[in-house]
Amino acid sequence: MKNTGFASVNTIIGEGTSVTGDLKIAGSIRIEGDLYGSIEAEGWVQVGQFARIKGDIVAEAASVGGIVEGNIIAKERTDLFETAVVFGNIETKHLSVDNDVLLNGQCNRLKSDDDFLNAKTQNAQKQAIKKSMYR
Repeated sequence: MKNTGFASVNTIIGEGTSVTGDLKIAGSIRIEGDLYGSIEAEGWVQVGQFARIKGDIVAEAASVGGIVEGNIIAKERTDLFETAVVFGNIETKHLSVDNDVLLNGQCNRLKSDDDFLNAKTQNAQKQAIKKSMYR
């Protein structure tokens, strides 16, 4: 997976590991295993080729090589590599999509930091409603 120039990874979910629950990361995270929950990271979220995520990603930047069933909101950029499968909407300033990517959703360009904050707030509100419905 390409390095997009963001800070080094300080959290790793390794291949063969399964995590259930929402994650808030102060830095960057690399996921090679399975995550059933959403991620909010101040840095870069890297989704490895064999990783599977069922939940939303909100981050400074995201690179996806695996499967994401959820929305991606990335302040600066989102890179989808050739093995990526995304079932959800993407909101980001810059989007890079390799050949053979499967993307089922809408893409919206964020023009400013305010757009990112609004998208992040709307996503948090939707998540709160979903959680209250399933209690």
